[in-house]
Amino acid sequence: MANSCVSSGDCCPDKILGLLQSRQRVERDQGLSMVERLLKMSTEECNSHDPVLVEQYSRALVEMEQLLVENLRQVVESEEDVSMHQDNGMDDDGGGCVRLWEAKLGCLSASLTIILRTIDVTSEPTRHFFQNLQELTLRLICDQDVRVRLLAGDIMGALSKQLGPQVFESCRETIQDLITSELRCILSAGDEQITFNRDIAVLNMETDSPASSPVLPDQGELISNNYCPDSDIPVASFDKITVFEASPKGVRSSKLETLLKCLVSIVNAIGPQFKNYVDRNFIETILTTLQHPNRFVREAGFSLSSALLDAGCIDFDVFGTAFADKLSNGLSDLCSQTRIAAAVATRKHILAINETEREKFFDILLPRLCLCRYFMADTKFLLYSQESWRLIVNNDGPQLVEKYIDNVVNYYLEATLSENHAVREAACACIAELSRKINPVVVGRFIPRLLEALKRSFHDERWHVRDSACLGCGNFIMNFPEECKTERDALMALFYENLGFPISIVRQGAAASLANTIRAYGSQVIPGIMERIVYGLESVSRQLPDACSGLTSLTISPETRYSYPPGPWAQFIPYARPSQPWEFGDGCLYLIGDISPILECQSYLSSLIPKIIKAAQARSFAQHVVLLETMCKIVPPLAKGIGKKPFKEFLALFFEPIFYSIESETPQTAAAGKLCLQQLALMFGPNILKSRIEQFDPRFVQYMEVC
Repeated sequence: MANSCVSSGDCCPDKILGLLQSRQRVERDQGLSMVERLLKMSTEECNSHDPVLVEQYSRALVEMEQLLVENLRQVVESEEDVSMHQDNGMDDDGGGCVRLWEAKLGCLSASLTIILRTIDVTSEPTRHFFQNLQELTLRLICDQDVRVRLLAGDIMGALSKQLGPQVFESCRETIQDLITSELRCILSAGDEQITFNRDIAVLNMETDSPASSPVLPDQGELISNNYCPDSDIPVASFDKITVFEASPKGVRSSKLETLLKCLVSIVNAIGPQFKNYVDRNFIETILTTLQHPNRFVREAGFSLSSALLDAGCIDFDVFGTAFADKLSNGLSDLCSQTRIAAAVATRKHILAINETEREKFFDILLPRLCLCRYFMADTKFLLYSQESWRLIVNNDGPQLVEKYIDNVVNYYLEATLSENHAVREAACACIAELSRKINPVVVGRFIPRLLEALKRSFHDERWHVRDSACLGCGNFIMNFPEECKTERDALMALFYENLGFPISIVRQGAAASLANTIRAYGSQVIPGIMERIVYGLESVSRQLPDACSGLTSLTISPETRYSYPPGPWAQFIPYARPSQPWEFGDGCLYLIGDISPILECQSYLSSLIPKIIKAAQARSFAQHVVLLETMCKIVPPLAKGIGKKPFKEFLALFFEPIFYSIESETPQTAAAGKLCLQQLALMFGPNILKSRIEQFDPRFVQYMEVC
């Protein structure tokens, strides 16, 4: 027993245990901090001047370990009663029911901290503690609470790091049997009537854990029969369903996910020594999890694959092709988290092979790696994919794409039909990239199919996709003017449609594409485009004050709410109102800014200035500040296009809208006005600009300070 000064202080084992079992997280965290302090005080480095005190704290630590094991054992054994299973995780209802998950979580957290900080694993108390903890943890990796299961898996990994492969060797059969049992349970879904609604997504809230997450099926058919090839593990066959639809009732997943994460911890701890336990049956089991209907299981399966690849446990001669096939599915997964896990595994898979053998996997992996560089659903994934591309292909990216152009184009076209709008957007961006970076001779024969896919994407309900398709068509027109000539009028009509879209960035994309059309066809299209610009600027004065300036009032029903998952795929509400006159005028202003550097258009610019000023003076509607912001952005390129000397006669006309913008309460408009003034000062000189402003209105001279 520890000395009284230890037992009665902050490091009293009984007091710590009471805090660790508390229902309040802040108290459990306090107990964990006290465990860390006890560990620190029991080291000779901390109390080298007082060996007696070190001994006292060491005894207190041993007592703490005994209390943790005894309490965990008591909790685990008490759950053998069926009623405890039903009440676990619920509030005390006054009938004696106890919330057990807090006690397990607190004791496991403290045990993990002790394991990680243990230096001498040969002492008798430590070996006894580790042995008992391993036995209890093995029973908790299938606990009803996901937090307990995850922590139990982390402890198995920590024990493996301290004791070596013998930990997994002693529980290998149990863990593999549990995983196989969970996989077999998929068949239970086949005994019930399963129907999928392909138009809406239904969120299944009946999970077996308070921390369980919704489930997401894989894209396409998961398995074509009831058994995996060369495996005795049966799996169910499900049809393709929507991007955020729940798994079929009866398909269990959470325990399988945490079992796989437990294996990840063990593999990371053991390292290359784990290869001794990897056989064909083990690999086939892992491959089965990579096509599980639950997205969290797939993600955990790819994480385990990454750990195995890191440890060098996979024989590429035997399983390389099978893994590459599953990785290609993961890189096409509808869930970004699963894609990230698959991307990590793919990089490790390819970089682990010498360069001469990599290309045998490029036909299925290269197109997906290429598309992932534009997958905007997750910024970290985007950057990771771009780095992976550089590491894998070095500077040979265009040459490799040309070599596998058939595979690349076919996959891009398939991706434009994906249920995930972020994938469709990325596919359009990749198609546009083909027109810019790949040899025109190689791309030429695919142009009709690629243009058809982009035209179809123009009508997508997601503005991200429409914008990407618009930019792609503009790129094709500029780089393949002759091949696109037959589609020119149809594409220009679509550009005009986007030029008045309610989203500003879509209007900017349409303006850029129309500017590319002028670069490609010159005088053939300039008169018609100028007529549209004049019409758009004049229509601003017809904007009604009470017109809708934002989203229409949409009722988000349960049928449409989860058609795409929130979070990384936010802004999924479709825009259900027609374009407003001011929006088309705003798009025309962007177009003027884009065509100003084009030599053939510069003779038209001076005649547009009165129209621009008149549009900027229309302020009866709430969104006029957006129009003024755009005007401030295009004035500098407009001045350069007309020429510095000719533009001086128009300079005073822009002062009133510029200073109105600077004084605006809208931050974006005010910032655009100040930036415009700064750029004009650089172009004409601050003194000349200041004198012109004094002639216009001396009170505005104060704003020259921003220059």
